[in-house]
Amino acid sequence: MNTLSSVACSLMQVALPSQEIPNDLASLANVIIVDCLWFVVGFALIRIVVLMGFFKSLNLSWLKSGRSTVSEAARRRRQALKSLRTDAAAGNAAAVVAAWDQESSSGEALPLDVLRAVAQALATLAPERVVEELSSHLKRLSGASEQCYAAVAELVDELAQAGRPELGEGLEAQASWRETLAAGYAALGDEAKVDELTAAVEAIAPLTSRGYALITKGFLKSKKPLVVAGMLLAMGRRGIAVPPPAVTELCRVACRLGPDIVRQTLAIVAGKIPMTAESFGLLLTFCAQRDDVGTAKQLEKWMGELRVQPTYATYEPMLKLYAKADPEKARQLFRDLQANGFWATEGLCGSLLAKCGDAQNIAFAEDISEYLKARSMRTLAIYRTLMKVYACCGCHDKACGLYREILADGLEPDHKLYGCLMMFAVKCGNTQMSQELFEKTQGGDVQNYMWLIRAAAKDGDVDSALRFLARLEEEHGESLDVAAYNCTLDACMTNCAHDKAEQVLQKIRDKGLTNLVTFNTLIKGQCSQGDILRARKFINEIFAAGLEPDGASYNCLLGASVGAGRLDQVWDILREMEGHGVPLDHYTVSIMMKVAKKAKTPKEGDRALAVLDRARVDVCKDEVLFNTVLDACIQRRDKVRLARIIESFDSSKTWPSVHTYGLLFKALGVLQRTARCRELWRQMVEKRGMKPNDITLSCMLDALVCGGLVDEAVALFRTWKPHVTVNTVMYSTLIKGFANLGDADRAMQAFTEMREEGQQMNLVCYTSLIDAQARAGNMDQALEILKQMEADSIAPNWITYTALVKGYCVRGDMDEALSVFQ
Repeated sequence: MNTLSSVACSLMQVALPSQEIPNDLASLANVIIVDCLWFVVGFALIRIVVLMGFFKSLNLSWLKSGRSTVSEAARRRRQALKSLRTDAAAGNAAAVVAAWDQESSSGEALPLDVLRAVAQALATLAPERVVEELSSHLKRLSGASEQCYAAVAELVDELAQAGRPELGEGLEAQASWRETLAAGYAALGDEAKVDELTAAVEAIAPLTSRGYALITKGFLKSKKPLVVAGMLLAMGRRGIAVPPPAVTELCRVACRLGPDIVRQTLAIVAGKIPMTAESFGLLLTFCAQRDDVGTAKQLEKWMGELRVQPTYATYEPMLKLYAKADPEKARQLFRDLQANGFWATEGLCGSLLAKCGDAQNIAFAEDISEYLKARSMRTLAIYRTLMKVYACCGCHDKACGLYREILADGLEPDHKLYGCLMMFAVKCGNTQMSQELFEKTQGGDVQNYMWLIRAAAKDGDVDSALRFLARLEEEHGESLDVAAYNCTLDACMTNCAHDKAEQVLQKIRDKGLTNLVTFNTLIKGQCSQGDILRARKFINEIFAAGLEPDGASYNCLLGASVGAGRLDQVWDILREMEGHGVPLDHYTVSIMMKVAKKAKTPKEGDRALAVLDRARVDVCKDEVLFNTVLDACIQRRDKVRLARIIESFDSSKTWPSVHTYGLLFKALGVLQRTARCRELWRQMVEKRGMKPNDITLSCMLDALVCGGLVDEAVALFRTWKPHVTVNTVMYSTLIKGFANLGDADRAMQAFTEMREEGQQMNLVCYTSLIDAQARAGNMDQALEILKQMEADSIAPNWITYTALVKGYCVRGDMDEALSVFQ
């Protein structure tokens, strides 16, 4: 041993030649060497014993048997728990309960995740067993209070999530568990039970932030946003931070429940809780989907007050909303979006362009086009949408101009786009371009030829129309459709080329292609020339050909008769139309409304309006028809039909234009429904953010005056005077209102204001002014106004003289009254 130590020391001396070896290091070396020697000796002895077979002579079966038994029991338990977890994950509640029945008798406590699965399964299949069996099982954990507490909390939470919080009340023992149970009842929408449990919690300690979060989540699940809004306010009052995700989810749930819930929710929380841009984005998207400009403006204001920085999620819905409602606002938002570093996608730009078409907003559409052009993002789809914008605005020349830009961008129009361009070229009278596009497509399909035939008809070039038809016949032969022949026939009839029309008609007959459109084209041609009798003869030819006339056949005859002032023929044609069982469509109704307006007697007017009662037409589906019907009923003062039409409008959920709003105000004024006028005015101005024009404002003023609300009419006039062009009709309406009140002084003030502003007086205005003075007995002033009226070359009518007679009667001067009457 000493020898080995000496060797070790010598080696260390070599490693550290310049230093003296410390004594403690030498001692450590001795210990290491001794341990190594003992290891070698022990290993050698074990090898010798094994080689001699010593262990084979010992009986160790008892040791192996005990170890095997323990391992097998643990293995079976692990396998059972694994199967139970698998069944729970698969939603097999019956298997979970069966496993529970087997494992609960073992006397061992189950893991918490397994207990949760068992609680959920029992709550589903055997709720009556939950409290007794789980409570019994939990007693086994009584020795470990922390583990027991955790287990009960887990089970209460699971039962609450399973929609059976009442089962957890048998396990309840702590305030925090009551919060969990309250959350379960909140998920069921049971406000009374939640109040009861939270009151029990509050009796011990204030509701925790965890409790608020759980209960809020529960009420969101049961779709009770108004309750959630109140809870979020309560959190704020207690100094508990309101989590932004909760506010976002509140907005999402409210949006799903409709506009009324959204408004009520906003009324509760507006400006009182913090909101993120994501929440505002959800609400603004909701507004954009419903064209709710008023709510959107409130949200914008709220964003500014909370200093929430706009994001792409807030800009996108606002742009879509204002693209239709407020073009100038949309243009400013689009500039702001770029200034804030956001990139408008091609999809957003395409959507905005489509809305520009609906709103006929060319300026904003061109802003978007320039934006896309600067970034080389204009595709054929974008060009096609931009063309639709121009087409909606009647700017077919601008639509044609896009063709050069398409080529400059290195794009090639597809077949459909070429067809659209040809159509626009024809509509704007650009024959040269239509010919160029036709050659570019090498003729193309029949539709392209038909557009050229229409262009030739528009130019009065019937010969070119016939040449195009001849080319079509060469290319398509006998397979050529009758539509091309009918188009050429229309070109001939429109230009009074009767001989050539007869030639085309003969071709159609020779080929056996005559159809109803052919006859309708002939009827239209004769009507355009004023030959209604000849046009009516084609009705008999339609029957002779084994066909039946349709609404278009008779509507053409009706329209021509009304235009010619032949109302007697109108009734004859309408009677024939109904006699042949042809249904009255919206064109028929529209034509008959013109008859009602032209009728010279109330009886004839009512006869025309009676068509509304027979026609199975929803007048609210077509705005033009709706306006025509409203206008006719207003003019005839037909209150019964007006009331019925307004009722249909209210149930149609139609969003009217500014012009239609004016007619609605006028109709409601006739019906003396001033309250409904106010509702529609607020809808137009506040909710939809629309700006009234001079006609709409005039109609609203008239409705208020007719309802006796003259002061309200004056206030409205003063409010909108800086924003709307003022006209004589507005002043006439106000003067009429002052006359009805007998307020001659205010009537004269309005007259003076008109003259100062350079407004031209009219018959209604002068007559109303004279009436105001006559009612007050100021006949000298009334006569002065009459002289001014005559000086302005406006002839008095019987209503003017009636006002003078009434004035003299009021003053008791019957001689002068009789003099004016004579």
